[in-house]
Amino acid sequence: MSLPVTLPYTIGSLSGLVPASDLDANYNALTEAINGINNGTNPLTGVSVTGGTWAGSPIGVSYGGTGRTSAPTNGQLLIGNGTGYTLSTISAGSGITVTNTSGGISIAVSGGSTGTVTSVAVSGGTTGLTTSGGPITTTGTITLAGTLAVANGGTGVTTSTGSGNNVLSTSPTLVTPILGTPASVTLTNATGLPLTTGVTGTLAATNGGTGLNTYATGDIIYASATNTLSKLVAGTNGFVLKLAGGVPTWQSASAALVVGTSTVTGGASGQILYDNSGVIGEKATTGSGNVVLATSPTLVTPVLGTPTSVTLTNATGLPVGGISATGTPSVTTFLRGDGSWSSPATASGLTVGTTTITGGTAGRILYDNSGVVGELTSVPVANGGTGATTESGARTNLSAAASGANTDITSVTLTTGTISTNPTAITNIANKLYVDNLVAGVTSQISCDYGSTADLGVVTYNNGTSGVGATITKGSPFATFSIDGASPTVGKRILVKNQTAQLQNGVYSVTSVGSGSAGWVLTRVSDYDASSEITAGDAFYVELGTTNSNTQWVQQTQGTITVGTTAISFIQFGGSGGTTGIKQPYAANGAVYASSATALTTGTLPVTGGGTGAATLTANSVLIGNGTSAVTAVAPGTTGNLLTSNGTAWVSTANTGVSTGKAIAMAIVFGG
Repeated sequence: MSLPVTLPYTIGSLSGLVPASDLDANYNALTEAINGINNGTNPLTGVSVTGGTWAGSPIGVSYGGTGRTSAPTNGQLLIGNGTGYTLSTISAGSGITVTNTSGGISIAVSGGSTGTVTSVAVSGGTTGLTTSGGPITTTGTITLAGTLAVANGGTGVTTSTGSGNNVLSTSPTLVTPILGTPASVTLTNATGLPLTTGVTGTLAATNGGTGLNTYATGDIIYASATNTLSKLVAGTNGFVLKLAGGVPTWQSASAALVVGTSTVTGGASGQILYDNSGVIGEKATTGSGNVVLATSPTLVTPVLGTPTSVTLTNATGLPVGGISATGTPSVTTFLRGDGSWSSPATASGLTVGTTTITGGTAGRILYDNSGVVGELTSVPVANGGTGATTESGARTNLSAAASGANTDITSVTLTTGTISTNPTAITNIANKLYVDNLVAGVTSQISCDYGSTADLGVVTYNNGTSGVGATITKGSPFATFSIDGASPTVGKRILVKNQTAQLQNGVYSVTSVGSGSAGWVLTRVSDYDASSEITAGDAFYVELGTTNSNTQWVQQTQGTITVGTTAISFIQFGGSGGTTGIKQPYAANGAVYASSATALTTGTLPVTGGGTGAATLTANSVLIGNGTSAVTAVAPGTTGNLLTSNGTAWVSTANTGVSTGKAIAMAIVFGG
């Protein structure tokens, strides 16, 4: 049964929307209406549902519902089945993965599936191009042919005329010129135009032409009038070009030559024209050289012939025959001041000034002997000569020795001087250091400027090539090189003798003084860097330094030394530095003894060295031991005193009644 129901309210919620007073009166009608809505026999129209909870059966498909009673899970979709909807998920096919999430589905390709292209073909389409060679099933080439249409970016043509860039759709509009012979046209800066195109007649001079259209070989073009060119045909061979009435013409060379208003006739070939007081004259040329022009310096023609008087300064190349003199010139004659050739004076005498020397001896020296020319057999020493005529006499007069032979000098007295080199021959002079070293049994070497006093600290040793070029380089912390109270400069020789690694010891030269940011560098000297140069007994003298000045050191390592491997040891054998110790000259009566394992000193020999430690002793005193200190002495005291012990020391005491015999016996006992 269908009951139309009109509700007095707009249902905003299907529960709790109708007041209780009205619900009782309309309960039956409302119930029937709702049942009709549920089973579809009484459709509800004109109802707007804006909220609330649906408490009835699921809404069917025919009423816009789904007919489903359960919510879909992740990824489920409503799939129509003809009468309603079915909830279903997407099934993944081969190479596809489906991932269902809340409110989303992800579909992706998986498995890296590949395929095979079995055929490739190309079509020209509407481009106007054709293809050949396709389809390709294995390998091959597809070739394009034809003309690309304008609509596809081509030109639509297969030929072109002229040159230049292509005209595209965005290019400016081009105007095609009218070809043929123009009635009138003006060209500005036009180049490369063929005169046979669009031009008729002969190009006039006013238009940049000549007005001429034919020429013969040798023709000359000239301006015959304003803006008018004419041609002068070639003249006869030998003709010359002249100007007549402002117009060039050809004229025979033998004809008269007009210069200005003067006509030169009968001229001789090759002569020079000149202004002869307003009349053109001719002069023949003589000699050779450049032509003298108006701006040339004034030339004075010398008077040729025999000069009456002339002064020549540094003149060379003059023919002797051109000089007027009496006599005959030859290699054995000379020209005298009086203009005559003469042979050198021999027995006839040599005139000097107003003095004539006769009977002179060849080879002697002339000198002014109080206004008279005299002869000397030798120049005195006082006048800068030797005063002798022989070498031995000259050496004797000059107290000199002959080179390489000192036989004429029997004794030499030298009050001072320095000999820095060692003697090599039996007749050489030897310096004292060489003699001292020889006496000491050592081999003197080149002295050093400074010597080390302790290990050089953090360094790097590089042995070079078997010692040649070996270096010691300072490591961090860096500093400028200093040693024994000094800062040696580059090139100074350093005796390095205190290295803990004794293989580094030797003689070095300062090659870099270093700085606060770079280490100093010492390099083994070339005269002491090979095994053959380093032997036991090599002695070095150290010249400078607070501690090592004036000291001598000897290398004591025996046997073959391999530089960079063998320990090299130095000990002192002379001098101790500073102001005391072994220095030259030596202290009189001083003992020389080892003050340490590497140093010698001089002075009083201590008890530890087998001495007494005492520099002086009182006569007849008795020496008393004092441990390692210097011995003490007990004076004999008064006659008859006895040497007795007080428990700590020996003393001389007076005899208080002991007989002489007993005293002797006590002395024997005490000494026993």
